[in-house]
Amino acid sequence: MPLLRSIYKTAIVGAGTTGLALAGFLKADGHAVDVFERFETPRPLGAGLLLQPSGLAVLARLGLDEKLIALSAPVHHLYGETQRGTVIFDLDYRSLAPHLFGLGTHRASLFQVLYDHVVSLGVPIHTGCDAVETRTHADGKLSLSLADGRDAGPFDLIIDASGRHSKLAPRRYCPRHALPLCRPVGSGSRSGGLQQRPPPATL
Repeated sequence: MPLLRSIYKTAIVGAGTTGLALAGFLKADGHAVDVFERFETPRPLGAGLLLQPSGLAVLARLGLDEKLIALSAPVHHLYGETQRGTVIFDLDYRSLAPHLFGLGTHRASLFQVLYDHVVSLGVPIHTGCDAVETRTHADGKLSLSLADGRDAGPFDLIIDASGRHSKLAPRRYCPRHALPLCRPVGSGSRSGGLQQRPPPATL
């Protein structure tokens, strides 16, 4: 008798590289997935990148590696030196394993490959949805609060893939007077080190 497995209703906040890849994996595993994106039209941020073999392996598990390779340039060897000829890095991917290589690509190409894949799986991508808060209900279910006052849910799981400017990430406020204050010891550019100053007195 096959074991029963849980199917989770999942919300992913952010339709970037991470969010789209997660949506692909979760949907393929049988979970119900909704993606929420704050922009009206999902789009990549940034320019070119060098995708490492580990990233290419992730795409291969989604069945998308060949599609991106066709839009990119394989890189087998990285070499860099200073103007004086000092070598600062020298990496031949084939020295790690004969089949390994990096992939010079554009973020727009990577985004489109992932986006088309997620759409083909039937994953809803809700645009113009700026998620600002999550809420936990009495039954343990979760919901998303959007900037326009709407709520989305309920969900079993909410994944924040909206990046470092996320509005869902906890804010860890640290009062300025709680930070160590330092000043140079000595004078001029040959100062010997730093000396901690006590925090200012508070009334």
